[in-house]
Amino acid sequence: MPDQADRFRCEKYLSHAQGWLALGKLDEAANALEEIPFTYQLTVPVLATRCECSLAAQQWDVAASYAKQLIEAEPNKPGFWIHFAYATRRAESIAAAEKILLEVKAKFPDCALIHFNLACYAAQEGQFAEVAGYLERASRLDADCKEAALKDPDLEPYWKSLNPSREG
Repeated sequence: MPDQADRFRCEKYLSHAQGWLALGKLDEAANALEEIPFTYQLTVPVLATRCECSLAAQQWDVAASYAKQLIEAEPNKPGFWIHFAYATRRAESIAAAEKILLEVKAKFPDCALIHFNLACYAAQEGQFAEVAGYLERASRLDADCKEAALKDPDLEPYWKSLNPSREG
């Protein structure tokens, strides 16, 4: 059983890792994570930080592995599914990532980012008829998605399909 000192050490180094990650200092974040006592290495906060570090480092297979562990630990957190899909897209394919989010879309119907990412995948695959519906749903759930959609490069094929003279 971990003692109070181990818990304090975990909290301290986890906080350091998250700070380094926010600053884009991935090596320092990784070093801080290594200082966390062994008994805390498989806890959700540590795994989530490791996943985010792996995503930032573009270590897609590693990030997908951490995301899978997070999903096993807390399957009702849509963000973990989104991380898994994002890493899978980069490690495997858009189709594999899309499959992940389509499988959990009904479980998290009010998660704007799932709909937004599905719109991005549809745009990249040239499935423009589906993009509008996903974007409309995402924007209804989170107004920030409207502005994000105008700037996201994954949606550029969709916008060009609506306005072929659009600069991109």
